[in-house]
Amino acid sequence: MGVRVGKSAEQTLGRVAAGVLCAASVASPVFALELSAANAPPYAFVLGTATLADSERDASDDIGFGGQVGFGVPVFTWLTVEASYFGTRFNSDAPTDFSQRAWGVDWVVNFGGRDVLTPFVLFGGGRVKNDVSPDALDDSGPFVNLGAGFTGGLTVPWLRYRGEARLLHDSYLNDRQDFRIGFGVEVVLGDLPERPAPPAVIETVKIVEVPAPPPSDQDGDGVVDQFDRCPDTLKGVTVDGFGCVVKAQTVELRDVTFEFNSSTLTPNGRSVLEPAVRFLLSQPALRAEVAGHTDSVGSEAYNLKLSRARAESVREYLISRGVAPSVLRSVGYGEAQPIASNDTEEGRALNRRVELKLLGER
Repeated sequence: MGVRVGKSAEQTLGRVAAGVLCAASVASPVFALELSAANAPPYAFVLGTATLADSERDASDDIGFGGQVGFGVPVFTWLTVEASYFGTRFNSDAPTDFSQRAWGVDWVVNFGGRDVLTPFVLFGGGRVKNDVSPDALDDSGPFVNLGAGFTGGLTVPWLRYRGEARLLHDSYLNDRQDFRIGFGVEVVLGDLPERPAPPAVIETVKIVEVPAPPPSDQDGDGVVDQFDRCPDTLKGVTVDGFGCVVKAQTVELRDVTFEFNSSTLTPNGRSVLEPAVRFLLSQPALRAEVAGHTDSVGSEAYNLKLSRARAESVREYLISRGVAPSVLRSVGYGEAQPIASNDTEEGRALNRRVELKLLGER
């Protein structure tokens, strides 16, 4: 089934075209780069077309195929004048097919620069010849058309793609309206406008002051290594400005473990004592006491015996690692000096401990 607009279509299309022209003139500052003559070059275009024929043309196939060639000249950045020629052939129920041939001029309103995806609307008119059978029905007359489309750049700078759709009204046999679509290319004729040079890249050098790393203090006693006369201070020990012990004090040797119900150090217990070894070797004149403590589980006599044995086991290990026997003694206190309640498991775990009491230099 073909397209049919109505008997007053010519009048209607004329009014719409005038409205589009007025709207383009009013809206041009919005999408125009400038209202002076365009610096864009002219172009030619070639389209393949398919036309949906008016139902009263008696075409056996609703769609006729043809082509269109044209030439466009930019007036403003947003406005182009195009002249074109198109031809379409329709299959007919008559002994021979019939065709249309026409030339026309259109105003094209561009919503962009056409080198990138740019929509446009167009309106215009011209003269069309309808070649039909019998020859007595041949006719030439005016036509008007209204359409819209898009165009955009391809990888080749002088070549653009183009697609469009038009509603065409001609005065043949008391008015006919056809709907035509076309796809093809535009070929830029002449030199393309020079693109603005990219902004110059100004190299700047930013000097960032990197703060000096903090001075090294490997044993963490608060005295930097440069001035530390007693390196390898045991964690938790209070020292003077030279990193050496300043007073008698007690430090817990945390996580020293023994085999179950025994005074034999576990491998982990021996490993935990290594910082204490380095500390005592760094201050060979420092006297110290290894103190063993237990919780209150079991008899008091048993706990006292176990604490003495464990303290002595720690002392013997320190001596085996190079600490002088004369600066070390071991004492077991059993359950007599708890630091937490023996009523809870957490408290009893705190009470089972080994301490290093620093007694000053000999």
